[in-house]
Amino acid sequence: MSDKYKTSIEIPAVSAEILEIILSFIYTARIKISMDNVFELMEAANYLQVPRKMSSLSVLKFFP
Repeated sequence: MSDKYKTSIEIPAVSAEILEIILSFIYTARIKISMDNVFELMEAANYLQVPRKMSSLSVLKFFP
């Protein structure tokens, strides 16, 4: 089946939780990062080619 007819796609390198965080960041410019998700977020941002601001430490805010 051609991709243009699919109703969903799989992104095997990115978990649903991480994708939700990244999409939220794209819409709100705010992001919640913890020690548990920081490395997965950075890898996913790189994989998805999210703008460099996502990977800039000046933008990252850590919440308890």
